[in-house]
Amino acid sequence: MIDLQDISKAKTKIKDRFLDVCLNGAQTRKVQSVIDVQLLKGGNNIEGVQKGKDVIACGQFIDDQTRQQHGLHGIASAINVLCNADDQKSQQSVQRLLNYLSFRLNSNFYPDKLNSTIKISELLISISKIKDNPNLKSKLHDVFVEKLINGKNTKGLSCTWDYYLDTSENSNVYIPTSYAAMALSSVNALPKECDVFDGLKSEIEKYVRSQDYKTHDYSERILILYTLVFFNINNDKELMKLYRKALTKIWKETRNLFTNDIEQNLEYWRNNENKYIRIPWQLYLITISVKLEPIPIYSTYNIQNRLEKIIDLSLSSGFKYPHSGTNLSSRTNSILYTTLEKIEVEIKDSRIGFLYNFFGTVSKWKALSKSFFNHWITAFIGYVIGGSIISLSIILGLINDLAIEDLATEFLGAIVIIMLTRNIRY
Repeated sequence: MIDLQDISKAKTKIKDRFLDVCLNGAQTRKVQSVIDVQLLKGGNNIEGVQKGKDVIACGQFIDDQTRQQHGLHGIASAINVLCNADDQKSQQSVQRLLNYLSFRLNSNFYPDKLNSTIKISELLISISKIKDNPNLKSKLHDVFVEKLINGKNTKGLSCTWDYYLDTSENSNVYIPTSYAAMALSSVNALPKECDVFDGLKSEIEKYVRSQDYKTHDYSERILILYTLVFFNINNDKELMKLYRKALTKIWKETRNLFTNDIEQNLEYWRNNENKYIRIPWQLYLITISVKLEPIPIYSTYNIQNRLEKIIDLSLSSGFKYPHSGTNLSSRTNSILYTTLEKIEVEIKDSRIGFLYNFFGTVSKWKALSKSFFNHWITAFIGYVIGGSIISLSIILGLINDLAIEDLATEFLGAIVIIMLTRNIRY
């Protein structure tokens, strides 16, 4: 079982990477220079922005400080991670990231209209977690909520969102609808005239009942289930029972895929242009499992082994999906940070909390024993004991006139000790 201390260390490492790139990356210097030029030209007076240094930015990657690219996915990811840190530098950085958003909303420098459903949703989710700065937070909150509410598509009692708020050209919209539902639920701004969770629940119900379903769309189904489990305010016992059935079925389909780090790229259209969104479905599934089935699924070797490797990477070179590029994605690491957060919360409140206490103690003894048995002194002792048994057996055999077969047990035991000793690494 993964040690909670390792989870905490991995979160700190992720936070430090975000902080480093936001404060020292080329993208921040680029934005600061743009703001300084606009202010010199008598540009708009933006709340909280008196000079370029009042703003920092984040881009697609957190391990490359030479890129000037910066965007809303990166900003949302940085806020999501840094707003949970207690240190002063992180909290000041969150303020400067909010200043970036305020500048972007009030500046003509950026031509986009901020109409990506997923980007706005992730920004709103991140902003909802900020504890301080109520004024600027409230203004940004109102802007993003209004955009999502105005961009919904209503059909009967259900409402959905396309990938962009000004279009409805995609037939399958479960992904953007899930993100919009998470965002509006996180700030208690769900529309009253329609049920944002209705279509998502129907999709899970059809999947549970079906014997021959679209098994390749597991990432989409996992995201839907994640949204319902953690953000549906109307969950009851019957719905939780439905979710557990869906999780069990999904787990049977995907558990053999946990031997490697895998995410899925889902395609969609924008003005006849092909685009895609990455879904780190393994992280979402791990989070769901610790909430719904902490013992029969989360505690399995497949998940624990995958999670251990993810944490090991986070503590060393950084976590990334090897098939998605060589750099550390800010969005992926932000979602990983949220996964680790939710694991901590659920473990402390769930029925496997006692298992963590038990296995935590076992792991400490295991580490001590590993340290002892891999020491050269232990190897020397093993050789001495094995050699002494053989020597003593020979002497006793000569004294008592024993045949060689009478000493077989002693010889075998000594040989086993020596063979085990040979495997010691020191």
